[in-house]
Amino acid sequence: MKIEIKNRFTDKIILCGEYESIKDFLERNRGAYLRGANLEGAYLEGAYLRGANLRGANLEGAYLRGANLEGAYLEGANLRGAKGVKLPILNIQGSAHHLFYMSGKISIGCETHTVEKWLKDYQKIGENHEYTDVQIAEYYQYIKMCAELSESKS
Repeated sequence: MKIEIKNRFTDKIILCGEYESIKDFLERNRGAYLRGANLEGAYLEGAYLRGANLRGANLEGAYLRGANLEGAYLEGANLRGAKGVKLPILNIQGSAHHLFYMSGKISIGCETHTVEKWLKDYQKIGENHEYTDVQIAEYYQYIKMCAELSESKS
């Protein structure tokens, strides 16, 4: 199928080509600059959007269950009615690795666990990845912040 992603404000084509699906398109264009893209109603289950610039993108009604939004730049993105996304989404660039929080799970570097597991095992995980004591303390503060967000949504 031919897919064109247009800027929702200028109607200018951002990316286009022949792909099996929108998911295939996004996976093959990882890290694409999609600022202002119109993805309204797109079926993006499991799509790899890590690092994509989605600033101002229209994701209204998009199905995003399981989509990897880690590191995605979402400032001004319209997520109204998006399926499979539980707000808030938190993205922090720490001193050692990137932290991403969504739907009760935290990813730090290559480790992804529930908030509860991070609270329980943060010290051991940090030591296993050779974090300094200062870095372990830094990330523990981020984990606690995510825990507070998780509790406030319950």
